[in-house]
Amino acid sequence: MGRKRYTPEQIIRLLRQSEVLSSEGRNLSEICREYGIHQNQYYIWRDKFLSEAHKAFDSKKDSSELELLRKKNKELTQIIGSLTVELKKTEDGFI
Repeated sequence: MGRKRYTPEQIIRLLRQSEVLSSEGRNLSEICREYGIHQNQYYIWRDKFLSEAHKAFDSKKDSSELELLRKKNKELTQIIGSLTVELKKTEDGFI
Protein backbone atom coordinates (compact mmCIF):
# COMPACT_ATOMS: atom_id res chain seq x y z
CA MET A 1 0.00 0.00 0.00
CA GLY A 2 1.52 3.34 -1.10
CA ARG A 3 1.42 6.67 0.61
CA LYS A 4 -1.72 8.75 0.32
CA ARG A 5 -1.25 11.92 -1.67
CA TYR A 6 -3.14 14.97 -0.51
CA THR A 7 -4.33 17.77 -2.78
CA PRO A 8 -3.72 21.36 -1.65
CA GLU A 9 -7.44 21.66 -0.91
CA GLN A 10 -7.35 18.55 1.29
CA ILE A 11 -4.32 19.85 3.16
CA ILE A 12 -5.96 23.22 3.83
CA ARG A 13 -9.15 21.51 4.99
CA LEU A 14 -7.12 19.20 7.25
CA LEU A 15 -5.20 22.14 8.74
CA ARG A 16 -8.38 24.10 9.39
CA GLN A 17 -10.18 21.14 10.94
CA SER A 18 -7.21 20.27 13.14
CA GLU A 19 -7.04 23.86 14.40
CA VAL A 20 -10.72 23.67 15.36
CA LEU A 21 -10.27 20.30 17.06
CA SER A 22 -7.15 21.56 18.82
CA SER A 23 -9.00 24.64 20.10
CA GLU A 24 -11.64 22.27 21.50
CA GLY A 25 -8.92 20.63 23.59
CA ARG A 26 -8.00 17.69 21.36
CA ASN A 27 -4.39 16.54 21.40
CA LEU A 28 -2.51 17.10 18.12
CA SER A 29 -1.06 13.59 18.15
CA GLU A 30 -4.62 12.18 18.33
CA ILE A 31 -5.76 14.42 15.50
CA CYS A 32 -2.83 13.40 13.28
CA ARG A 33 -3.42 9.73 14.03
CA GLU A 34 -7.09 10.19 13.11
CA TYR A 35 -6.10 11.71 9.75
CA GLY A 36 -3.37 9.15 9.17
CA ILE A 37 -0.49 11.62 9.01
CA HIS A 38 2.66 12.03 11.06
CA GLN A 39 2.90 15.06 13.33
CA ASN A 40 6.04 16.20 11.51
CA GLN A 41 4.07 16.28 8.25
CA TYR A 42 1.39 18.37 9.93
CA TYR A 43 4.01 20.90 11.06
CA ILE A 44 5.60 21.01 7.60
CA TRP A 45 2.22 21.72 5.99
CA ARG A 46 1.26 24.26 8.65
CA ASP A 47 4.55 26.14 8.40
CA LYS A 48 4.38 26.23 4.60
CA PHE A 49 0.76 27.41 4.73
CA LEU A 50 1.60 30.19 7.17
CA SER A 51 4.73 31.31 5.32
CA GLU A 52 2.80 31.59 2.04
CA ALA A 53 -0.33 33.23 3.52
CA HIS A 54 0.86 36.77 2.75
CA LYS A 55 0.58 36.05 -0.98
CA ALA A 56 -3.20 35.93 -0.68
CA PHE A 57 -3.15 39.65 0.17
CA ASP A 58 -0.42 40.77 -2.22
CA SER A 59 -2.68 41.72 -5.14
CA LYS A 60 -0.69 44.89 -6.00
CA LYS A 61 2.39 42.83 -6.79
CA ASP A 62 0.32 40.37 -8.82
CA SER A 63 -1.36 43.11 -10.86
CA SER A 64 1.93 44.90 -11.64
CA GLU A 65 3.50 41.57 -12.56
CA LEU A 66 0.54 40.79 -14.82
CA GLU A 67 0.79 44.21 -16.48
CA LEU A 68 4.50 43.66 -17.13
CA LEU A 69 3.78 40.26 -18.68
CA ARG A 70 1.04 41.75 -20.90
CA LYS A 71 3.43 44.47 -22.10
CA LYS A 72 6.14 41.91 -22.87
CA ASN A 73 3.60 39.71 -24.65
CA LYS A 74 2.53 42.65 -26.84
CA GLU A 75 6.17 43.43 -27.72
CA LEU A 76 6.91 39.81 -28.61
CA THR A 77 3.74 39.56 -30.70
CA GLN A 78 4.83 42.64 -32.69
CA ILE A 79 8.30 41.16 -33.23
CA ILE A 80 6.78 37.89 -34.44
CA GLY A 81 4.55 39.84 -36.81
CA SER A 82 7.50 41.78 -38.25
CA LEU A 83 9.58 38.64 -38.67
CA THR A 84 6.67 36.86 -40.34
CA VAL A 85 6.32 39.70 -42.87
CA GLU A 86 10.08 39.64 -43.58
CA LEU A 87 10.05 35.88 -44.02
CA LYS A 88 7.09 36.07 -46.40
CA LYS A 89 8.86 38.74 -48.47
CA THR A 90 12.01 36.59 -48.62
CA GLU A 91 10.04 33.54 -49.68
CA ASP A 92 8.24 35.53 -52.39
CA GLY A 93 11.54 36.93 -53.68
CA PHE A 94 10.99 40.58 -52.76
CA ILE A 95 14.33 40.91 -50.98
